[in-house]
This record gives sequence, C-alpha cells and structure tokens, in this order.
Amino acid sequence: MNDAPEAPAILTRPILVSDIPDLGTELHFEPDVTTYEALAERYGLLAVNRLEANVLIKPWARTGFSVTGRVTGEIIQSCVVTLEPVTSLINEEIDVRLAPLSDAAKYKPRDEDDLSIDQDSRDPPDFYDGGTIDPGSLVEEHFVIGIDPYPRKIGVAFDPARFGLDSVLEETKPPSPFAALTKLKRD
Repeated sequence: MNDAPEAPAILTRPILVSDIPDLGTELHFEPDVTTYEALAERYGLLAVNRLEANVLIKPWARTGFSVTGRVTGEIIQSCVVTLEPVTSLINEEIDVRLAPLSDAAKYKPRDEDDLSIDQDSRDPPDFYDGGTIDPGSLVEEHFVIGIDPYPRKIGVAFDPARFGLDSVLEETKPPSPFAALTKLKRD
C-alpha cells in the first residue's frame, strides 16, 4: 500500500461552488508550453504538442454538479518495441457527477452483500470536500486515461528473435499439458 500523498494536479483550476450559476458555466482549457512540459515529465511522455478541453459544469441533484465535456490533444511517446517517437491522439469524453462528501452515505449500497450489476445504472458520483470543485483535475485525469500505455509505431510487431530473446522465451515456456500424455503413449 502506498501512503505517499498524491501529487496535486498540474491543470488545477478550482472553482467555488457558490460561483456556479443555475444554468451552469463553461470553461476552456488550453495550457501553455510550460504546462505541456510538466505534463510530459509527470506522465513519461516525450512531448505534449497540444491539449484542449471544453467543459460544462451544471448543478445536479440539489447539492452536486455534473461536469461534461471533451479533452483532445496530441502527444509523443516512445514506441514500446523500437523506442522511436510515436505521435498519439487524445480524445476523451468527460461525464462526471460530483456530490459533496457530506452526502457520501446516500450513495452507499444498502446491502453490502447485494452487488448485482445493473448495466443501465450510472456509477455513483465522485465526491468533493469543501466549497470548491476542480474541473482542471478532471481534465488532467481524462487526459491521462487517453494515453496509450503501450504505444507502437504502425506496422511494428514485437519479434523476439530480433532482440535475441527467442531462446530465452523457449526456455521459459511452460510444458504443454499434453506432453505427459505423449510420453505415456510412447512408453
């Protein structure tokens, strides 16, 4: 278990919930070059070329808020096979509901043993504490969700022989479950 405190969001943009009008508020995110560099460093990217987000924050369920929008961007990563630069696109939808932490008990399952899954129901909301919400951290979270964990150049496949690993892979390959039967048949 990691007890280290979570690093604060780079794209943080806290908003007082009392400043959100009944009809909602729209925000546009387009960070500067320094922020691109910080994001690239934190998330192990070669570069962040572009990042934009538009979000709409509206009141939801008397004390909560819905945050909807889209995050788009262009990043450069290292190919997991060749280590050459690979350009990847980010295109993630944001659809999050936030409720005050004081309302958390309302959203707990009534019966811990009843874990039936209803595909038509939504996930419970995320929670905010205090009088602010941070749509910037949600934008950053969805940016990270859009990062391909195993980027690969188009047309490139992993070939163990290319890296001299074919003999190593054969040695570590588990025996076939039919190997014992084949041996019995020969005896």
